[in-house]
Amino acid sequence: MAKKKKRSIYDRITYKYQVIIRNEENFAEKTTFSFNYAQALLVFFILFSGMLFMSLFLAKSILSQWYDPAHEDKQVAKDVEDIRQRLDSLNHQLVMRDEIIHSFHVMLDGGVTEDSVVTASKNDEREQDVTAVDVESRSEADSLIRSRFEQAEGVAPTSESVSGVVRMYFPPVEGGEVIVPYDPEKGQFGVRIEAKGVDMVKAIADGRVILSLATVDGAILAVQHRHDAVSVYRHNGELLKKVGEFVRTGEPLAALQSGAPFIDFELWEDRSRVNPVDFIEF
Repeated sequence: MAKKKKRSIYDRITYKYQVIIRNEENFAEKTTFSFNYAQALLVFFILFSGMLFMSLFLAKSILSQWYDPAHEDKQVAKDVEDIRQRLDSLNHQLVMRDEIIHSFHVMLDGGVTEDSVVTASKNDEREQDVTAVDVESRSEADSLIRSRFEQAEGVAPTSESVSGVVRMYFPPVEGGEVIVPYDPEKGQFGVRIEAKGVDMVKAIADGRVILSLATVDGAILAVQHRHDAVSVYRHNGELLKKVGEFVRTGEPLAALQSGAPFIDFELWEDRSRVNPVDFIEF
């Protein structure tokens, strides 16, 4: 009897097998497919590699969180620190805003008038410094608000910033004319602007409303802007914005009073009153 020839390893793994699937009742052939050991090993290797990769990924991500007792404590500590930093930032902003609002309320309650208020101010670099005249005659309310806004170091800024670039603002009344100029010696810490064919007072820059108050002399509205700037609009008619609302440059803030088409406008820079003409082209 002839001896069977021994097959090589290559022949064994490439030898094809056929699988036939038949109907159980009548043994009718339903489908067939063929394979060899090489194909089976390749499929097994791909499945094994996929399962290994998935296991490593889960062990480094989700499972590590489940089995690490300190993970929850670390996450809670991280969240608490993030919340603390946000609260500190919000508290700082609220304190600054409350100081500004309180200062304006004190000034309004004190009834500051042109006869009772005389203070020193800085004009731009092209003018001489104006010295204080009769400082003792200033009202207690004006002294308080000026002391709060003048706590920042340095002198009152001019129309040039530290970098030398002039910062200009949108006019509060488009096409308006300045009929009463800025004159701190006479207690005029802003300008009076007469409207010419318009009936709206608009924001000079982006900012948030920090004061919106009706008085017997007309409504008063103040907006805090970037770079520690505050714009104040007096003798308005109907107010269109409330405290806390954010406004965009040129957005209407209030209507002019009927029969009195003018507003008194003040501009504060670094907690000091400045001449609006240096920052706005009327």
